[in-house]
Amino acid sequence: MAPPPTASATDPLELVLDEDLKRRVIIDLAPTRRVADTLRIAGRLEANQNRSSRIGAPITGRLTMIDAQIGQLVRSGQTLAEINSPELAQAQLNFLRAHSQTQLLARAVERAKLLLDADVIGAAELQRRQGELVVAQAEKRAAHDQLRALGLSEDRLTLLEGTGQIQPTAEITATLGGTIIERKVAPGQVVNPADVLFVVADQRAQWAAAAVPEQDAQVVKPR
Repeated sequence: MAPPPTASATDPLELVLDEDLKRRVIIDLAPTRRVADTLRIAGRLEANQNRSSRIGAPITGRLTMIDAQIGQLVRSGQTLAEINSPELAQAQLNFLRAHSQTQLLARAVERAKLLLDADVIGAAELQRRQGELVVAQAEKRAAHDQLRALGLSEDRLTLLEGTGQIQPTAEITATLGGTIIERKVAPGQVVNPADVLFVVADQRAQWAAAAVPEQDAQVVKPR
């Protein structure tokens, strides 16, 4: 067994190796490497708020049909439920009145043009009737936009305009494609625009939430 190395006489931190130890000692630069530790904490997966949608009722009323279940995959625009509302019926009546008034005034303008050509009325009368028609058309567009906001589809609006038949229900549709992760209603329930009925989320990208202790927060970094 070789004798242990001895300290240098000039520097107590310097070791002096004999020839036998020199042959067995490898001298090289000390390598460096990154050392990481694993911190285990409780956490949970949450819906990505940038890819989720809280869907409510566009109008106060009673749910007559629900076609949505937890975990169901839906596309944007898909019908999730139907709602019956007296307010919706009144809005349709307003639209029909505006539509009827627009047709009436359009015919009045056509008659005025014929009378003007026959020199029966003056240009001022034609302009007055044209002005009334412009106002009626604006009121019809406003009534149309209100019904769209209340959940009536464009196809159903066309049917309303063509037949004059009041449709008592409106559709509640998905505003985002994804998975239904929450359903907070049941058939027959009365809801209003402040209520959240469904939550739809794109689960291809989720958030991981964890309660990291304050003393460890500075060392936690994304990988």
